[in-house]
Amino acid sequence: MTDKVYLNFEVGLDVLQHLMEDGAVRTYDRFLAERAKAQGLSLYGSDPESRALVRLACLTRVFDAKGGKDVSDAYYALPAEGRMKLMNFLNADGVKHTPGILLYNSPLLIENARKNSSIGLDLIYQVLISVYEAAEHEYAGSEQKVVTIIVDELAKHVLTCENAESFGFTKFDISRTPGQKGDIQGTVQMSPWQLQTDASVLQGLEDDATALLGELVPQTGLREMAFLKKVQSVFPELGYMGADDETKGILRETLGRLLVVYWTATDQADAFTRGQDVERKLSESSWKKVQVMMDTSLRSSEVLNVILVVMVIMDVARLPKFAAQLAPKAENPKQVLEHVLDNCPKVLPSFWRLPVAGRQLARECLTRDFSFAKFISAEVVPASITTIKDMLADSESTSDLSSLNFLTVFLYCIFAEMSASLGGQSLEGSLFMTDEKWAEFQVALHAIQQLEHKGEKAIYDMILANHANKMRMTFDADSADSWVLARLARLSHTEDITDSFAMVEAFKSLKPEEQASLRKYLGADGISQKPGLALHDSHNFLKNACQNAEVGPLSALMILLKVCEEVAREFKGVQEAVITVKLERLAEFAKEFAGAVTFQDLPFELLRTKHLEALMIPKVWIPVHNESALDSLQLQCRKMASDVLDGTIGERRFKTLVLRAFPELAYFGTAHAKQRSQTFGAMLSVLWLVNDQRDAFVRDQDEDDCLSKQSWAWIQEWMSDCVRLSTEEAVDATLVFMAIHALGKITQFREELAPGYPKNLHDGALAHILETQPELVPSFLRLSRKYQQLIIDSLSVDFQFSQFLQAENVPANLVVVKQKMQPHGADGFALFCFRIFAQMCGKLGDRSLEGSIFMTESQFQRIRPGLGALQQLRILEAGPAYNAFLLLQGSKALSRFASPEHQALARLLCLGSASDHTRGDALCEAFDQLLPHERVQLTRWLTADGIKQLPGYVLCDAPDLLRNAEANPAVGLSGALKALVRVQELCQMADVRASKRNTAKAYVHMNQLALWAHEAGPNPGDFLEAILEVTSEEQAESRVHVVEVHRPEGPSMSRSGEMGDPLWRCVRRTARLLTFLLLVLMFLASAAGLFGLICFPDRTTPLLRELDPLEVPPRIVKLSLLGIALFSCIGILYCSICSPRPAIWLERIFCCARSADMLKMTNNPSSRSPRPQTNEA
Repeated sequence: MTDKVYLNFEVGLDVLQHLMEDGAVRTYDRFLAERAKAQGLSLYGSDPESRALVRLACLTRVFDAKGGKDVSDAYYALPAEGRMKLMNFLNADGVKHTPGILLYNSPLLIENARKNSSIGLDLIYQVLISVYEAAEHEYAGSEQKVVTIIVDELAKHVLTCENAESFGFTKFDISRTPGQKGDIQGTVQMSPWQLQTDASVLQGLEDDATALLGELVPQTGLREMAFLKKVQSVFPELGYMGADDETKGILRETLGRLLVVYWTATDQADAFTRGQDVERKLSESSWKKVQVMMDTSLRSSEVLNVILVVMVIMDVARLPKFAAQLAPKAENPKQVLEHVLDNCPKVLPSFWRLPVAGRQLARECLTRDFSFAKFISAEVVPASITTIKDMLADSESTSDLSSLNFLTVFLYCIFAEMSASLGGQSLEGSLFMTDEKWAEFQVALHAIQQLEHKGEKAIYDMILANHANKMRMTFDADSADSWVLARLARLSHTEDITDSFAMVEAFKSLKPEEQASLRKYLGADGISQKPGLALHDSHNFLKNACQNAEVGPLSALMILLKVCEEVAREFKGVQEAVITVKLERLAEFAKEFAGAVTFQDLPFELLRTKHLEALMIPKVWIPVHNESALDSLQLQCRKMASDVLDGTIGERRFKTLVLRAFPELAYFGTAHAKQRSQTFGAMLSVLWLVNDQRDAFVRDQDEDDCLSKQSWAWIQEWMSDCVRLSTEEAVDATLVFMAIHALGKITQFREELAPGYPKNLHDGALAHILETQPELVPSFLRLSRKYQQLIIDSLSVDFQFSQFLQAENVPANLVVVKQKMQPHGADGFALFCFRIFAQMCGKLGDRSLEGSIFMTESQFQRIRPGLGALQQLRILEAGPAYNAFLLLQGSKALSRFASPEHQALARLLCLGSASDHTRGDALCEAFDQLLPHERVQLTRWLTADGIKQLPGYVLCDAPDLLRNAEANPAVGLSGALKALVRVQELCQMADVRASKRNTAKAYVHMNQLALWAHEAGPNPGDFLEAILEVTSEEQAESRVHVVEVHRPEGPSMSRSGEMGDPLWRCVRRTARLLTFLLLVLMFLASAAGLFGLICFPDRTTPLLRELDPLEVPPRIVKLSLLGIALFSCIGILYCSICSPRPAIWLERIFCCARSADMLKMTNNPSSRSPRPQTNEA
């Protein structure tokens, strides 16, 4: 607390006194105005710039005019656009302009910048704008008033930064705080890629690299693990990777490339091939050829240094944040690297430490956009090789590189990259570079090495000629037919060479005009005929087509022709050398395709992604309008449904038929293979359930949790009585529902056909598609209108069964289910429930289709109450059905009662023999009508267990009491419970008077009360007018209470009010008690007087004379007192023996008063106390 800080604190304290009267904004402005005075700045009313300047001075911890001038100079030194941005950010108050961005610890950040002479205010304000912009981008659309961004990491960085260039380049991102706090708070996290300008650091890296290179020789002592450890410190770029799962894969591939260099440089053939299959393993002769490639120039430390740098940096551009922060406009990793190496190469220290010639060589290897693998498979065109020819020309013009062979280094880097392409799977040797792959690589290597002397087309022809020679095909480079056939054969080449022959024969079977068109497109080399088409992934497409009997080579060529024609229309007039067409989605679809329509009828969309690049998107959802096609599908499916009902179809044949009968199954691509397997699982479950095949259903389940025979019998009974899949149409509709239910989960299908539906509303999206474009789901389209509407309504329900089972849903969700399913009757509810059950049976189909591994015994017992509750919706409203489900689920899980009142109510329900909801609700309602203290008393009585709470009460005849009370409208369950409260009070008083206090059990006999409950009436108040009395008897180990009932003396008494009025009863009982007390006093007084006259005559006789002016003889006085004592004694004995005991009278005075209140409340329902929300027991 320095003097400056205290003065600032005092200003803030004074200003806050006006908060209530001025409001937040005016109070804040008042504070800024006060601070502006000391800073020598002016605050012009509502002028936003002067306000922002004063606030900036406050953030800079300025307390005097000199500091204010420094802030003002730095602020106005910013570009006009920067000043405008900073002004807007500083003036966002979180009230009118939201969100207000609060940079937590920004004063410390600015203060540290002022301390660092290399930075200063000008630069820190520019970085401050960058932080504000990043926060604004991260929290765009936020509805929060204030967002806090913690800048501690940046504040530390500013102290260690040694020059303005490095700090001005600082890269960071905003990371949200985990959890709910992330909506209002984030943190500035420094990116690992910062400019490295420290010469000593760069020299240290170069020295470490030189030492490492000295060990990369044959017969080295450097072990593999030691090499991997050393490269981590030699190449800091490796630290950019591995922060998450995505970048960990990139790191493994990078380490794989470094290991390839290590194995080849140190001649370790065994390590290189240790993970390869024995039959495909790289041969010893091939390894020798690899070593020949590592000639003298490649083994030099200068070249190896460049190669290792290229291996490390090559995939840095694939890091998403790296590309987004350093080259946001780049379209691919090659362009990212090109931009970084041209504009900020110092973020790659390993590259920057290289000599100039080494940098140029590394840059060429990193940025040349040439795919060697696609060149080998003939996916590119001859014009694609031009970039390599240009590289050679550039190298010749650079005198510093005369000793280096650009092409040799470039090709070796490609070899290392391809060898490590499967490094993400394993680093145990090179899984990719087998003997076959090396043979293909060597052919292309030999061809490219002749590029200095031959043209691009001649080099390309060498690849085609080599493959034609393997096929024993005649190849004529000057013949268009021969050239196109050779390219097609190479594109479709697999390990089975017959695929190439099949593709050639398919081309020959095309119509002449189709052959001519395809020859034109595939024969364009991009040099003499422009543009040439580089068909990326066409090799995988043709290979998959040949291997899929549902597609075949002819259909593949027809689709390829359609793609080429569409490209020609889209890029009409383009005269560039190469147009790239990406076919990866088509290749994937050709692998998975199986449907009722022909592959060549497949519609597709050509999406132009760049100036000279397009993406082919197959439309796997094929509209079917043809009635004959729909009828054909209908016949297939009805026959299959009939076989399912008859039990004449096996599982293997069923799987084969559903692929042909339900074309929608082809919509699931590789990205949605899980949903496809789950769909198969659901459809197979229908087969097993309908055919009663329990053994097939449970065959892959854990024996300890296998679905029991009893549960299976329940399922079969449920299906027979409720689901009733007894007709071909019903089975067919059920299979259709299972086949299409997951289509809404296919991202592209949902986003294209039902835009606006998020992924969590996939059922709603599918319902929308079925209503608007049913022709895209032909299995649905062929159903009758009845089942179509039922499926749409089932999908339209906002209901998740898993949420229902966990009570996440509310009764309102069931209301929607009931409303949607009610029009469909019992069949609608049955199909809705069975669809849920079958889907759950197939839930783990992606793991195994050998039975249902999900629907085990424990899972079935978990979902069974939910199915029952849904079935109850037919006859119950949503609320009762939901509550019944909760009660059943809760009772299965509760190991104890939720509260004493819960326990008491449960005992009451048992005493009342409540076997259904109607009787249970009546008892619960009667219990709720008791007064709060009555519920507490009754709860305590009913829960006394005779173990911890003594005694426990055995309520004999209580079931008869409740049954008779419910049957008698003049009594009712409410009257019976109130009578039980009175009995409890009497028993409790009797227990207090009892001689044995540790009795465990007390039997309460209420047969008279039960009989009175049966006979009371006809007036509703008659039952409670009776006087209850409890007589008790101690037995060996228990106590017996007998409830005696003194009924009202007659209807006339009740009507007159003498007996019927509870207030009059209280008066009479009070009079009886007073009479008893008077008799006791008379007896005590007369007995005391008689005792004194007899025992102390000398003292009492004079006193008697003073009190008795008539001077009655003492003998007469004695006789009178004796008579009074005898009279009072007889009266006391009568009251104690022949009439109810006085203690009970006293108790009855209060009980009757309470009974009067009860009757009044019974006659006035509005005066009853509601049942409290909390448990008073």
